[in-house]
Amino acid sequence: MSTAVVIIGAALVACSVIVLVWALAGEKPISAVQENLSRSGNLGDSRQIALSASARTRLLDPFFAGIARFAKGLTGSGTAAKTQRKLELAGLHDTGWTVERMLVIRVFSLLIGSAIAFSILTGERDRNSILLAIIVFGIGYAAPTAWLDRKSDERQGLIERQLPDIIDQLSVSVEAGLGFDAAMARSAEGRSGPLAEELTRVLQDLQVGVPRQDALERMVERTDVPDLRQFVVSIRQSTKHGLPIARILNVQSQELRDKRRSRVEEKAASLPVKIVFPLVFCILPSLFVVVLGPAALNISESF
Repeated sequence: MSTAVVIIGAALVACSVIVLVWALAGEKPISAVQENLSRSGNLGDSRQIALSASARTRLLDPFFAGIARFAKGLTGSGTAAKTQRKLELAGLHDTGWTVERMLVIRVFSLLIGSAIAFSILTGERDRNSILLAIIVFGIGYAAPTAWLDRKSDERQGLIERQLPDIIDQLSVSVEAGLGFDAAMARSAEGRSGPLAEELTRVLQDLQVGVPRQDALERMVERTDVPDLRQFVVSIRQSTKHGLPIARILNVQSQELRDKRRSRVEEKAASLPVKIVFPLVFCILPSLFVVVLGPAALNISESF
């Protein structure tokens, strides 16, 4: 009986892994309007159009959509809104990642963790196996959320580190005679990273008629970086009171560099405290075994 349960659990894990990889590596969603426009205006028979779609679009997308609706009904709208916000902070909402896709990944990750934990419990149930099953189940439950949180934190940290250099270039460009919008375009040109992408998006908003301050506020909402928010507030105040924007940029650049130096010094000061635990529990026991082990063996043999 236990062998059959293990086989069923292994099969469930294998199927879940295959579907999970398919969901992760799937193509970006394309709307029906875009598909029809790509056919050069020749729509033809609707049945032929439906059959010409990929197997993923015809078979798995409805299946994933049903799972996403089921998961959204269990978790509620609050979890979906938080997931949407995390996707936006991580910069994944424009790359094909949707709330439904994340919910599907969470469901299959939970299934994989549950199946592995169940297969562990079908064997000998001692304290270690129960603890291992709980850990595996917890990893399956929390892994997608932890990955998304890490992606958002990494992107926010990268924006925070790139901001002083971008403001320096903005300041130099403005002092050279460029307008603020042209300076943003010059700063974003030839750069890679989330901050350059956000500046490019601000410029795109400006091109379609969005006021500059509204475009900058949207950038702040998409990133949620306190230093960037402070920079946008300073730009708004300088525009409102007619202050020289080059001077504001110089002041902001100096303040952000001081903050970055303070953060580096704080991390350096906390390093000795963080290294105590791996030193005491990992390095010193191994060192004692290597250094004192032969002496202990010689002493025990002499008696």
